[in-house]
Amino acid sequence: MSGPPPPIHANCAIADADAPVIVPATHPLVVATPFLGWRPTAAGAGGAAMVMLSTWQMILAFGRCFYASRTPADLPATRRAHPLNLGLTGAFWTRALNEYLSSGLLNHTMSSRVELHAALDGLTLTNAANLSVAAADWLLGEDTVGTPGVPPVAPVAAQARVPARGRRGTAGYVPAVPAVGAVPGRPGIPGRPALEAALNYLTLIDVIGLEEAGNSPWALISFLAGLLGACLSQAERNRSASQVQLAGRSLAAGCAGRFGTAVTEPHSIAADLRDFLRIVSRALPAEMLSTGVDSAELRAEGRDAMLYVRDAAGRRHVEEARIHSFGSMCAPPSPLYSPMPASPREPRAPSPACDPPERAGRFSERPVAGGEIAMRRAFRSLEVSGAIRSPEGLAGCE
Repeated sequence: MSGPPPPIHANCAIADADAPVIVPATHPLVVATPFLGWRPTAAGAGGAAMVMLSTWQMILAFGRCFYASRTPADLPATRRAHPLNLGLTGAFWTRALNEYLSSGLLNHTMSSRVELHAALDGLTLTNAANLSVAAADWLLGEDTVGTPGVPPVAPVAAQARVPARGRRGTAGYVPAVPAVGAVPGRPGIPGRPALEAALNYLTLIDVIGLEEAGNSPWALISFLAGLLGACLSQAERNRSASQVQLAGRSLAAGCAGRFGTAVTEPHSIAADLRDFLRIVSRALPAEMLSTGVDSAELRAEGRDAMLYVRDAAGRRHVEEARIHSFGSMCAPPSPLYSPMPASPREPRAPSPACDPPERAGRFSERPVAGGEIAMRRAFRSLEVSGAIRSPEGLAGCE
């Protein structure tokens, strides 16, 4: 940029399961990051256009350099923050985003989430303390502990005094009934259902337990926020088809499969979660990642990352599926991958070592479509860069 960018102001308030972070639509930070999918929202003061991202999207996009304060005054609040209630105030977002701006974030060219993260990791911060989350900076979601409800109290109408009838001590005597004042009703207080047992493990590890050393303390936390999505309300956490349910259960199953723990043991899953997130957050090559923060794409990335590290078959399945999904959209090939002249050599006969029965004739006996040619070029590009490896059984085949 030719000059320092103007400061940015962010607003944030919890709205059900989410806490949208709202910023001016025309700010250079928004203009420089269209790949994040900023969504329009209600106009601000003076009719200024405003846009927003969900809190979990903001943490995924910009949160990797944050760190939780561990001072004695802040530590109790920090210990209450975990993956299911994680939120930050508008004042903190204002402070953090302005720290990025003053440290030169917009001097970088960014066209994807991966490039944004690389730029954040490489910043020389002007004042790193601006990224420290203190007690006053937390905007935590609904508690996860179930509470019983309080039933409503119906109102009681006033009753007038009823005089006595007859003479005391004689037959038919009815004593007087004193007047009764009206009793107002009271609405019931709904209870909070208990958190689904399958997600309990996510409440057993706080943000400090997921922080990493280095320039990106919240790298794992931001990755996890992208997987779980909006989860600040108990109703959304317990909704069977919510992103947090789908992703949370998949994480538990993947963690159990990786380390041999039981899915029904939340403390064991919580103990292994950090190590499992380290593995899956770095599993997929950058070329296979989506550019933005769309929930469906992030959920698919999480699923594929867990499959990618499961075994060789899973790795190969993800490589073929992901490259095929964008093969038809690949840019024109560079000269490095231009068609080669026909070889003067005779075609070699199939070899049992290099052409197992299930692979023999896989590419040679069927027509090749244009989309598949692009897919192969993309696959070859990743192999040359070292992002992926050739499948076992084909090594050394000419």
